[in-house]
Amino acid sequence: MPALVNAPDAAAAEVVLLADAAAVDRLGLFLSTRRVEAVVARERAALWNSGARGSWRVLLVGHSLGATVAIHVAVVSRCRLNGVVLLHGFLPGTRTLLASNETSHTGARGYAVDMVAGGADPTVSPQVVKASARILRGLLNGSVEIKYTVLEGVQHSSFFSPGSDVEAVVGVLRLFLEE
Repeated sequence: MPALVNAPDAAAAEVVLLADAAAVDRLGLFLSTRRVEAVVARERAALWNSGARGSWRVLLVGHSLGATVAIHVAVVSRCRLNGVVLLHGFLPGTRTLLASNETSHTGARGYAVDMVAGGADPTVSPQVVKASARILRGLLNGSVEIKYTVLEGVQHSSFFSPGSDVEAVVGVLRLFLEE
């Protein structure tokens, strides 16, 4: 979507996201969300059975298109998490999601969602991530804290290679793990 990629600021990106009438793979998102819930339940059970009760945290982290699934989990799931970190992702199919009854789970979730943008990301710009965070805040209606973090100088996939970009992402994850 050139209009989204080239949006000059978060307000313009938000307008494009809200007007998006693109087809959304709702069945794929539903099935992926259920798979994530099953994995989280298995991991929680394994941690519980290991005797490490209370000394662990379960974070859901998604990058790029994986962030799309993680956003969907944050919106519709009752999954027991300690946080959701969305790296370089945005909220697709916003109009469809706003019009659906999938967002009916509005109970308090007990965790925060951090939408993380790379300050030098040409693929999913910081203004698109910020616009998605604003929309997500409205969708979740105060039931979860939505954070927006910009990692200056980080590109879309540059944190896969050793260096300062990796340290920046680890710093975000560490904040959740040390709460």
